[in-house]
Amino acid sequence: MLCKSRSTYHSDLEQDLIRQAAQSNIPLQTLILQALRRIIQTPFATSQGPEVILSYEGSSDFPTFESYRDELLPSVEPGYCTSTSPDHDHSKPAGV
Repeated sequence: MLCKSRSTYHSDLEQDLIRQAAQSNIPLQTLILQALRRIIQTPFATSQGPEVILSYEGSSDFPTFESYRDELLPSVEPGYCTSTSPDHDHSKPAGV
């Protein structure tokens, strides 16, 4: 798929709007205002998208989101508690 630059997209959109306004025999500003009015007046559906996506219920063999979180090892902050020695005093800075 080819990607268009933003300026090319805007140029294409502008040309399309100009063409539609000319074909409809109305000023460009009127066409844009009519389009905006239609968008604003159209009720917003709370769930929009393809039915196959909206009806997806997941897979029974896939773990629940973050259900395994308590099984993760705690993160180690760099510079803190870097020694794994049991006799290391973690209350003192490293090298002391």
